[in-house]
Amino acid sequence: MSRRAAVNLLITFGGGAGYYLTSGYLPSFLKVINAVPNQTASLILMGASVSAFFAAVLIGALSDLIGRKKTFLLIGVLAAVLLPLCYLNLAATKDTTQITLYAFAIAFIGNAGYAPVLIFLNERFPTALRASGTGLSWNIGFALGGMMPTFVSLVSGSPAQIPMSLACFAVGVFVIYLIGAVVIPETKGNFR
Repeated sequence: MSRRAAVNLLITFGGGAGYYLTSGYLPSFLKVINAVPNQTASLILMGASVSAFFAAVLIGALSDLIGRKKTFLLIGVLAAVLLPLCYLNLAATKDTTQITLYAFAIAFIGNAGYAPVLIFLNERFPTALRASGTGLSWNIGFALGGMMPTFVSLVSGSPAQIPMSLACFAVGVFVIYLIGAVVIPETKGNFR
């Protein structure tokens, strides 16, 4: 079980860190980098939450159609390319419509990374180990991923460096995620 859990952590860490670097960091980004007024930021963040909901539903359904492994590979590549672009472009704009669209895209992409993770984890373990294996893999991955916003803040010498730091961390996190996607087996339908 330990090797299996370690491999799972590549996916859960990547998905968890992707979440925390997007939905978790977005409120601070809008306030500090874009200087969006609180009321406007609240509306944007509510819309971003709806975008995150649709990411979970659509990417979960996609994983049912094409499999978990292919979904992880697709999302990993897209996130590694699109998240840095979204963050850097979000930082460069002052237009509220563009800010809103970038925020929605960031929330969607960040939440897409972990959308199929729970079903994947459940399919990785036999019934006798499922609860502990899934729980351990999920919680450790998300705990480690939850530290990433702190590291972004630590390596950013000033608020002006936050967008580039986020872009670099997003690439790094999703490269780890992609390594996991390459080494894991397809699990779709593997309940035992």
